[in-house]
Amino acid sequence: METIILISVLITLGVVAVVGSIAVAFKKLNSKVEQNEFIHTTETLHRDDVKNYDDIHNRINRVENDIHGEFNNRDSDLDDRFNDIYKSLDRLESLIDSRADKLHSMITKVSEEDIKKLLKG
Repeated sequence: METIILISVLITLGVVAVVGSIAVAFKKLNSKVEQNEFIHTTETLHRDDVKNYDDIHNRINRVENDIHGEFNNRDSDLDDRFNDIYKSLDRLESLIDSRADKLHSMITKVSEEDIKKLLKG
Protein backbone atom coordinates (compact mmCIF):
# COMPACT_ATOMS: atom_id res chain seq x y z
CA MET A 1 0.00 0.00 0.00
CA GLU A 2 2.76 2.41 0.94
CA THR A 3 4.57 1.48 -2.27
CA ILE A 4 1.56 2.47 -4.35
CA ILE A 5 1.29 5.81 -2.55
CA LEU A 6 5.01 6.43 -2.96
CA ILE A 7 4.87 5.59 -6.69
CA SER A 8 1.81 7.85 -7.13
CA VAL A 9 3.57 10.75 -5.43
CA LEU A 10 6.72 10.25 -7.52
CA ILE A 11 4.71 10.07 -10.74
CA THR A 12 2.82 13.23 -9.80
CA LEU A 13 6.09 15.04 -9.05
CA GLY A 14 7.52 13.83 -12.36
CA VAL A 15 4.50 15.07 -14.31
CA VAL A 16 4.63 18.45 -12.56
CA ALA A 17 8.36 18.71 -13.34
CA VAL A 18 7.80 17.89 -17.05
CA VAL A 19 4.90 20.34 -17.40
CA GLY A 20 6.89 23.02 -15.58
CA SER A 21 9.94 22.53 -17.80
CA ILE A 22 7.76 22.71 -20.93
CA ALA A 23 6.20 25.95 -19.67
CA VAL A 24 9.61 27.48 -18.90
CA ALA A 25 10.98 26.40 -22.30
CA PHE A 26 7.93 27.83 -24.09
CA LYS A 27 8.28 31.13 -22.21
CA LYS A 28 11.98 31.37 -23.11
CA LEU A 29 11.29 30.51 -26.75
CA ASN A 30 8.40 32.94 -26.89
CA SER A 31 10.64 35.74 -25.72
CA LYS A 32 13.37 34.79 -28.21
CA VAL A 33 11.16 34.27 -31.26
CA GLU A 34 9.15 37.14 -32.57
CA GLN A 35 5.47 36.33 -32.41
CA ASN A 36 4.74 37.44 -36.00
CA GLU A 37 7.50 35.23 -37.32
CA PHE A 38 6.15 32.32 -35.28
CA ILE A 39 2.63 32.84 -36.65
CA HIS A 40 3.94 33.19 -40.21
CA THR A 41 6.00 30.00 -39.87
CA THR A 42 3.05 28.13 -38.37
CA GLU A 43 0.75 29.25 -41.20
CA THR A 44 3.34 28.28 -43.82
CA LEU A 45 3.75 24.86 -42.28
CA HIS A 46 -0.02 24.43 -42.14
CA ARG A 47 -0.36 25.40 -45.82
CA ASP A 48 2.41 22.96 -46.74
CA ASP A 49 0.71 20.22 -44.74
CA VAL A 50 -2.62 20.86 -46.47
CA LYS A 51 -0.92 20.85 -49.89
CA ASN A 52 0.91 17.61 -49.09
CA TYR A 53 -2.34 16.04 -47.85
CA ASP A 54 -4.12 17.06 -51.07
CA ASP A 55 -1.25 15.69 -53.18
CA ILE A 56 -1.27 12.39 -51.32
CA HIS A 57 -5.05 12.18 -51.54
CA ASN A 58 -4.93 12.81 -55.30
CA ARG A 59 -2.21 10.19 -55.78
CA ILE A 60 -4.22 7.65 -53.81
CA ASN A 61 -7.29 8.39 -55.95
CA ARG A 62 -5.27 7.95 -59.15
CA VAL A 63 -3.81 4.66 -57.96
CA GLU A 64 -7.25 3.48 -56.84
CA ASN A 65 -8.74 4.37 -60.23
CA ASP A 66 -5.87 2.61 -62.01
CA ILE A 67 -6.41 -0.51 -59.91
CA HIS A 68 -10.16 -0.47 -60.58
CA GLY A 69 -9.54 0.01 -64.31
CA GLU A 70 -7.05 -2.85 -64.40
CA PHE A 71 -9.44 -5.05 -62.45
CA ASN A 72 -12.29 -4.27 -64.86
CA ASN A 73 -10.04 -4.96 -67.87
CA ARG A 74 -8.94 -8.30 -66.47
CA ASP A 75 -12.50 -9.17 -65.52
CA SER A 76 -13.61 -8.38 -69.06
CA ASP A 77 -10.76 -10.47 -70.50
CA LEU A 78 -11.73 -13.40 -68.28
CA ASP A 79 -15.36 -13.08 -69.36
CA ASP A 80 -14.29 -13.14 -73.01
CA ARG A 81 -12.13 -16.20 -72.45
CA PHE A 82 -14.90 -18.03 -70.60
CA ASN A 83 -17.31 -17.19 -73.41
CA ASP A 84 -14.83 -18.59 -75.94
CA ILE A 85 -14.46 -21.75 -73.86
CA TYR A 86 -18.24 -22.16 -73.60
CA LYS A 87 -18.63 -21.68 -77.36
CA SER A 88 -15.95 -24.31 -78.00
CA LEU A 89 -17.65 -26.69 -75.59
CA ASP A 90 -21.00 -26.13 -77.31
CA ARG A 91 -19.42 -26.89 -80.71
CA LEU A 92 -17.78 -30.02 -79.34
CA GLU A 93 -21.03 -31.12 -77.74
CA SER A 94 -22.93 -30.67 -81.01
CA LEU A 95 -20.23 -32.63 -82.89
CA ILE A 96 -20.36 -35.41 -80.31
CA ASP A 97 -24.16 -35.49 -80.48
CA SER A 98 -24.04 -35.61 -84.28
CA ARG A 99 -21.50 -38.41 -84.33
CA ALA A 100 -23.34 -40.30 -81.60
CA ASP A 101 -26.54 -40.12 -83.67
CA LYS A 102 -24.68 -41.41 -86.75
CA LEU A 103 -23.08 -44.20 -84.73
CA HIS A 104 -26.45 -45.16 -83.23
CA SER A 105 -28.04 -45.32 -86.68
CA MET A 106 -25.14 -47.46 -87.96
CA ILE A 107 -25.44 -49.82 -84.97
CA THR A 108 -29.16 -50.07 -85.54
CA LYS A 109 -28.63 -50.86 -89.25
CA VAL A 110 -25.95 -53.42 -88.52
CA SER A 111 -28.09 -55.04 -85.92
CA GLU A 112 -31.09 -55.28 -88.25
CA GLU A 113 -28.94 -56.70 -91.06
CA ASP A 114 -27.32 -59.21 -88.72
CA ILE A 115 -30.71 -60.28 -87.42
CA LYS A 116 -31.96 -60.77 -90.97
CA LYS A 117 -28.84 -62.80 -91.89
CA LEU A 118 -29.20 -64.91 -88.80
CA LEU A 119 -32.85 -65.54 -89.52
CA LYS A 120 -32.11 -66.51 -93.14
CA GLY A 121 -29.02 -68.48 -92.37
